[in-house]
Amino acid sequence: MPLNTTCGRAPEAKTTPPPDIIPGSGQGDNANVTPGIIYPLPGQKTPLSARSPNVVEAEDVLKAALTQVFERAQKNGVKALARIVIRPFDKSDALKLLPLVKSVPNASKQVELSVSFETSTGSTAHIEFKGDLEDATSLKDYLEAQLRVASESDAAVSYSLEFNPPLAVQGPSADGLIQRLTRLVSPAAHVVATATEES
Repeated sequence: MPLNTTCGRAPEAKTTPPPDIIPGSGQGDNANVTPGIIYPLPGQKTPLSARSPNVVEAEDVLKAALTQVFERAQKNGVKALARIVIRPFDKSDALKLLPLVKSVPNASKQVELSVSFETSTGSTAHIEFKGDLEDATSLKDYLEAQLRVASESDAAVSYSLEFNPPLAVQGPSADGLIQRLTRLVSPAAHVVATATEES
C-alpha cells in the first residue's frame, strides 16, 4: 500500500478479525454483518455457524450428517428443531433429493437452486429458482436431462425444511426423517439445524 505523502504517515490498515472473532458480536468493527455467523476465510467454501447450542451442523454423507446433527443437538440440551437446511455437494445427486424432501410430513419445504450448463453445440444457460418444491418438480426433470448431456455444468442446490410442530431430536420422528431422506440416495452434504426458541 503506498504511503500518504500528503500527511507524512501511512493510513491505518483495516484488519480482518481472526477466525475466533464473530463479526457483529461486538468483538470487531464489522457492524453490518449478520450476528451469529463466522464468515469464511479465503479458501473456505461455506460460512460456519457460531458455536451456539441452538445451531448445530455437520458435513458427511447425508445419513451420517443427519445422525451427527441430532446427536449434537441432544448433547447441547436441545429438545426440538425448528429448521433444517441441507446443501448437497454432488450436483448429480442434489436434484434426486427433491422428491425425498417433498415427502417429509409436518414441514413447509423450499428449494433454492442455481444451475448453469453448456450444451454440446455451445449454447449456454443459467437458471435460478427459489420456491415451493411442487413448483420445482417439472424444472427438476428438465435440468436432470440437460445436466446428463451437457459438456460443462455446475449446480448449487439447497433444501430448507421448517417443522410445524417442531421436530423432536429423540425418538421415532428423528429416525423417520433420516430414513425418509436417505432411502434412495445419500450424497455428501452440509446440514445445518436450528433449535426452537424454547430449547
